[in-house]
Amino acid sequence: MTFLSYFALGRFNKSSQKELEELRAAISEKRTPRTKELEEEVLSSKKKIDIFSTLLDSHKKSSGFFKFLKETCHKKISFSKVDLDIEEAKVELSGKAESFRVLGEQVLILKKENLIQNLSLSKVSLGREGGIEFDLVLFLNPKVFK
Repeated sequence: MTFLSYFALGRFNKSSQKELEELRAAISEKRTPRTKELEEEVLSSKKKIDIFSTLLDSHKKSSGFFKFLKETCHKKISFSKVDLDIEEAKVELSGKAESFRVLGEQVLILKKENLIQNLSLSKVSLGREGGIEFDLVLFLNPKVFK
């Protein structure tokens, strides 16, 4: 029985190959110069779409950072300067806190965040109009910009 099945499958395979070749020949006969022109246009469009898709995938959005900052910013902190370097995933912030305690709470909030790889607090001083002025540098996980 196995021997018979082997020959039957072999014959079926040969007939399928012949049918495939006939179909290819029929397609070739139906081709016109316009068909080739359309194929070239489609391939050209596909290349452009592939290039655009690559650009879109590599595009980094700063809006992700601002959403992140809004979610992690202490209510009694205000930022007066934001310098964002998306390529290095680095943010320099200048701000003002109501008190040292509030500034400490803000630093603790940021240290707990998985999206912050490193942070540096500097230039901490008393403000002229009260409050605590400071500079903060954050090194972020690039996921923030995706």
